[in-house]
Amino acid sequence: MIDTFDSIIGIGKIGCEIAKVFKKQYSHVYLDSIFFIDWRTWEGGYEIEKRIGHEQYDEYEVDEGMKKYLSCCPNQVLIALSGVSETSGITLRLCEHLKRAGKAISILYIRPEQFSMTSNERKQENMTYNVLQEYARSGKFEKMWIIGDETVEDLLPANIPIREVYTKINETIVDVIHTINALNHTQPEFGTIKENYKSTRLATVGFANIDTYEEKPMYTYFSDTREKKVYFLFKRATIDTDVTLRKKIKQHVMSFNWEEIKVSWGVYNSLIDKDGKENLDKVLIENSSAEIQK
Repeated sequence: MIDTFDSIIGIGKIGCEIAKVFKKQYSHVYLDSIFFIDWRTWEGGYEIEKRIGHEQYDEYEVDEGMKKYLSCCPNQVLIALSGVSETSGITLRLCEHLKRAGKAISILYIRPEQFSMTSNERKQENMTYNVLQEYARSGKFEKMWIIGDETVEDLLPANIPIREVYTKINETIVDVIHTINALNHTQPEFGTIKENYKSTRLATVGFANIDTYEEKPMYTYFSDTREKKVYFLFKRATIDTDVTLRKKIKQHVMSFNWEEIKVSWGVYNSLIDKDGKENLDKVLIENSSAEIQK
């Protein structure tokens, strides 16, 4: 089965900000299946008791109120979080509850910029990051996507005001993750997106240039790629009229080292946004690994 999700749970401020973008941009897709868990108040969220420190949240028991709040959560869940949020300490206990309820869990993990954290926050974030990777490798999670805020910012235009930077970072992350999720629910026009090996559960996503083959992953330090998925998205007019397209796709796909990396690819019609407009042509990638990432 190809990795997909049909609901989103945001944990802590960063995770809830991601869930908020999903709700703003794609509520017509995920309907009532976007959830918020934090001590802060989020519209439509579940407000937990405020505690001091990551360790105290780690001791948090999933109470009846939270169970009721999540009772309508569909079976394939994406949990968005960052280990820098103290509230992320509840993640493992929440996942235990979801697994007992028969849910398949994927993680969208956001690595914050180093300069924005204190030394203690860095230790906390690094510990959470590594523990969740081990859980993913053991099969407790279907997949763990790793995204770096700093890397995504480098992909943005340079003229964005400081007040809007994190909004644009989150919108870019959500757009790519949602698009790949939607495509994994869709049969490609050409090609085949193959299932991952059971061992390659750590991943990142990004963009590629169909002409130069240059890739721009959303986590700079991702390494030891063993599987690569390439999603070619084109407007219907491009697919119907561009006589150079097949050659470009073929050359792009054949540029990879097939002896060391399992490659699969698919050509899709560009998605239609909520306003009924076709998105622009683009190429998305997903790189997966079995190795712990730094």
